[in-house]
Amino acid sequence: MTDEVLKFIKECLAADDAENIKKQRHTAKRIYDRLVDEKGFTGGESTIREIVAELKAKQPKVFIPLSYDPGEAIQVDWGEATVYLAGKKIKVNLWCMRECYSADMFCKVFYRQNEESFLDGQVSGLAYFWRHPS
Repeated sequence: MTDEVLKFIKECLAADDAENIKKQRHTAKRIYDRLVDEKGFTGGESTIREIVAELKAKQPKVFIPLSYDPGEAIQVDWGEATVYLAGKKIKVNLWCMRECYSADMFCKVFYRQNEESFLDGQVSGLAYFWRHPS
């Protein structure tokens, strides 16, 4: 494997990382085809596959954990559940609020997903987190 070929492979992978478009990333096959077309490469495709796999394995996965200050952010969402109420099977709406700092949750059940329920859920959830600080 020449330095020129190795450099070309690394440039392809670096360009993929810079672009960050998953569907347009270079596969080992695509790199091999480009090497043949652009550089006149005469080696085997399996060689390129091995090198690409090795280089991708060496690249560290970058992970930046999210962090929040107490009371800085909340997340809210609706869900549904089927329950038995007075012997009757009904569908209810769950309104859930999650405090991002502590991951503490507050949920409330409503018959409907409407503005009044949403606002009631906000008030009830914020009151809950005010009484139960992280």
